[in-house]
Amino acid sequence: MARTASLDACCILRWLLQDIPEQAQAVHELLSNPGSYYVADTTLMEVVYVLERIYKQERYFIASCLNLICSLNQINCNRLLISTVLPIYTANPAVSFADCCAAIYAEINKAQPLLTFDKKLASKLPQAELLQ
Repeated sequence: MARTASLDACCILRWLLQDIPEQAQAVHELLSNPGSYYVADTTLMEVVYVLERIYKQERYFIASCLNLICSLNQINCNRLLISTVLPIYTANPAVSFADCCAAIYAEINKAQPLLTFDKKLASKLPQAELLQ
């Protein structure tokens, strides 16, 4: 029987990093069987944050991890958001993944500009505008 469930950031991180073999194997087995597993946008934001801040990974590695997640048919995630955000995220090292997502949410929802007090964000992303 196909299973439907959600995966948290810890499951995704263990699977990507293979740093705790038993847990990585458990996720691998889950994804190898029929099923549908939802991964929330906030979960992906947490994965990116942990990979950046805790594991000190480069953006190109993080982007490849997110592309891998999105490539799996068993994973149900916001592919439109991720595919739109990744080029912006990798091209703008001074802008956080969360800010890139917020800018793209504004664009997708036709609620532009993303108003901000963050001068760096407003200068880097065309979807953002400095609130004066």
